Amino acid sequence: MPRLSQDRNFPAAIKKLRLGTALQHCGATPVKDAFDKSNAPMLYIYDKPEEKYSDWTDSINEHAAKCFIANNPGALTLVLLPLDNRIVTGANLTRNGICDCLVLTENELSFVEFKTNVESTSYLNLLDKAEQAIAQLWHTYDGIIKPKCCKVLHQQTLPVSVDFHVVFDKDLKVTGVSAELMDKQYEFLEEKQLPLFFDNEKTFV
Repeated sequence: MPRLSQDRNFPAAIKKLRLGTALQHCGATPVKDAFDKSNAPMLYIYDKPEEKYSDWTDSINEHAAKCFIANNPGALTLVLLPLDNRIVTGANLTRNGICDCLVLTENELSFVEFKTNVESTSYLNLLDKAEQAIAQLWHTYDGIIKPKCCKVLHQQTLPVSVDFHVVFDKDLKVTGVSAELMDKQYEFLEEKQLPLFFDNEKTFV
């Protein structure tokens, strides 16, 4: 998929967290070569199985049920950072799991993990994949992004709002575990003081 932006200047969202510096020794591809940005009103983010990392498009996607949809009514500059198998590949970093990508603006940081390759709708399988996704999301934030950014920023907290998203295939029937997934959202919020969602879209404002 061609880049949505040919402008390779770091957007404010990356500069604010100094992500280029913070993640420079994390993997095969530096942030400057991996990021993309767009102010399109709707962006479809998806797992790219043939290349094993996340990508996006601003065109209507025929596989939208497997996408994380970023709604952008205010034409903000949204940034995509494909983490797993792209920016973060070091063995010491990935052994506890890495989420697929980050979607960010100057004030928001959304961690996204795709479980869209899940085919079995069995109760135990869906709960197991949900737990796996939560662990990957939290380790990416708490074990990599937060400490590395805070180190280069010389502060203890990130100056942006943070949330987490687990994306199942929307056509997959997960209604049988919907109550348990809601409980996991509440438990996560109570324990981490940050929001977790099992959904396929977000409106960035």
